[in-house]
Amino acid sequence: MIKINNLTKTYFDENNNNYHALNNISLEIEDGDIFGIIGMSGAGKTTLIRCLSHLEQPDSGAIFIGETNIADVNNKKLKSVFKKMGVVFQGYNLLEQENIYDNIAFPLKINNIKEDAIKKRVHELLNLVNLADKEKSYPSKLSGGQKQRVAIARALASSPEILLCDEPTSALDPLTTKSILDLLLKINEKYKTTIVIITHEIRLIKMICDKVAVISAGKIVENGAVEDVFLNPRNDITKMLIKEGL
Repeated sequence: MIKINNLTKTYFDENNNNYHALNNISLEIEDGDIFGIIGMSGAGKTTLIRCLSHLEQPDSGAIFIGETNIADVNNKKLKSVFKKMGVVFQGYNLLEQENIYDNIAFPLKINNIKEDAIKKRVHELLNLVNLADKEKSYPSKLSGGQKQRVAIARALASSPEILLCDEPTSALDPLTTKSILDLLLKINEKYKTTIVIITHEIRLIKMICDKVAVISAGKIVENGAVEDVFLNPRNDITKMLIKEGL
């Protein structure tokens, strides 16, 4: 389970004016969920996923992955916890100078996994994402959808229990988007992976997510089962997102 308690993150501009990117957020994500977090630009989505992936340190609050608070930078268990988490970054973040095999193998190599085990795992993932014929290709030769598949495979390399996806389909056409969502569903079903998706796309939430949280101005304004939230929206932001997504 992921449990977020009273999470706050404040930024300062060049004039030393502050704003709350996250304002006392609390949220629970059950094991095995496909959980969507949706909001407009500037709502706090990216800051939230950066805190979840430990790329940002919150000002206050707690983020529990199981029993471990990853917001506690002095926690000795953090390294083992982050081995259980994979991140699919917006914009792919592939190593352009490395081929597809080496991109996927990278997390395993830095963890000193034996070469035979790396080869077996990479080939398993290449087959999972339907890129077995692309292992010697380089990112520049791939389509956007193929790059996203490589990014997903790399995030799965260490067999994480949690997969964090930041706008995983924002640059893709509708047909490619569906193929990526089908892949995420397959991963969830095959590995029982908890998937957290940050997005501004209402259709993505409707197509794949079990539960959703709506974020606005750094606060969670609605939270629950997708059907309940979208059929009975209470907040004006939720109503606007639904209208824009029709």
